[in-house]
Amino acid sequence: MITLEQQPYLHSARGQKLIYRASSTELAEPGFKYIVRVLDVFKNRNYDFLYDPTPFDEKLYFDLNPLVNLRNWENESGKYIVPHYTPFDQFTEEPEGYGYSRYDVQIGEGWLINGIFTENPYEQYQPVDADQIYVYNSYLQPFYGFRPDPDGLNNLATTYSLQDNQTYCWSDRYENVHKWDIFDISQYVSPDNIFIPAYDSDWGAIGLAGYNVGPLQNNLIRKGQITLHYNNITAFIQYTQDFIYSNDDFYPFIHVGIYPQNLKLAGSPIPDPTSYDWDFYKITFLDAPNDPISRSYVIYNAAKYGQHDCKNDIIRIAWVSMRGGWDYFNFIKRSEITNQVDRKQFTRRLNNSSSGIFYPNQRQTIDLLNLNERILTVTSDWIQENEFIYLKNLFNSNQVHWLTKPTVYPLYSNKNQNPEQALPVSLIDTSFIEQRGRNGKLVNVTLKFKITQNYWT
Repeated sequence: MITLEQQPYLHSARGQKLIYRASSTELAEPGFKYIVRVLDVFKNRNYDFLYDPTPFDEKLYFDLNPLVNLRNWENESGKYIVPHYTPFDQFTEEPEGYGYSRYDVQIGEGWLINGIFTENPYEQYQPVDADQIYVYNSYLQPFYGFRPDPDGLNNLATTYSLQDNQTYCWSDRYENVHKWDIFDISQYVSPDNIFIPAYDSDWGAIGLAGYNVGPLQNNLIRKGQITLHYNNITAFIQYTQDFIYSNDDFYPFIHVGIYPQNLKLAGSPIPDPTSYDWDFYKITFLDAPNDPISRSYVIYNAAKYGQHDCKNDIIRIAWVSMRGGWDYFNFIKRSEITNQVDRKQFTRRLNNSSSGIFYPNQRQTIDLLNLNERILTVTSDWIQENEFIYLKNLFNSNQVHWLTKPTVYPLYSNKNQNPEQALPVSLIDTSFIEQRGRNGKLVNVTLKFKITQNYWT
């Protein structure tokens, strides 16, 4: 008889061990083996495994992790759009099979009867079905320990449910990543707020679990509140947006647009920062009674408060964070694109049928194929110490986008198309130093990205 002793949490990150542990009372049977069946619900694909008992305690230890292959959605098709460009009032759902997937695991047993391996020979000893789990495109570092609780409050860095005013959305931005050096607004913000510099042109979304999420029973999100301060913090506007759910709605993973262009796209009555001489706005997620259930995200006007460089374009990079949502960073110093062309050529004889043997304008070297690879080099402004840790997650990410426009990178000339593009890029650099010095020296970061869409002539 099988006893299931442990399984992963109903909400689990793919970047950790997803261990199922089971034991059996029939170990003495000849040729005994554990039988594991896995169903990938989205792909409707089954996997079958046979395992010998482990030599040290004769139990089964099955790791689901090698079967998980997730990448966040990054195309535009049907009802799904690139999350960066979703308006604040209409969250975007992450499609199943991309940012998350569901798995069913069944554990049984079998042994040899008359020389034939027989599954679950006794009718009273049937396979055990584990609870269905949701695995997300996120990862946890070993120092968080094995199997941290995603729905509890023991470690906020591994908590994915929004349940009180200290919990985080699915971003690697924490309250100590970036400090805003302005001290006359303490009546409006607090030290545990998360400060994010942004420009009028910025797009971007933050990831979180939607309402009625089975894997996260403590998740309470129902609303998002915006408080916009403008005219040198002498005036403000506040608006609360209900995220509309029915009782049957089920959103394990959603994206909410929180940057200036996302608010502008939402339209009235959502306050548009770009229509004001804005200083900052605060976004807080609320439960049904309007109590805060997340840290407040304070997005301030970077052009107005010390991060303005009129000599260079703003290069905005997005990447899938350690917590599974999208994160962003603006590289505002010198940037350039290097074109590397791989030329496939051949040389032919100079020859024609005339008495002159060849023409003076006849081509001898022929370009068969010119493959153009483009390298984007970007440089940050002076960054703060903990931003090195934040950018380390960009360095580790397997999905990176350059949020650009045709005016910067001419993809096409059709003005009716979306002028904002999420261009996939891959980081070329293979080492990244987290500088921890406290000598007051200002430091830039320079990174190189390969544009993944080569073209040929």
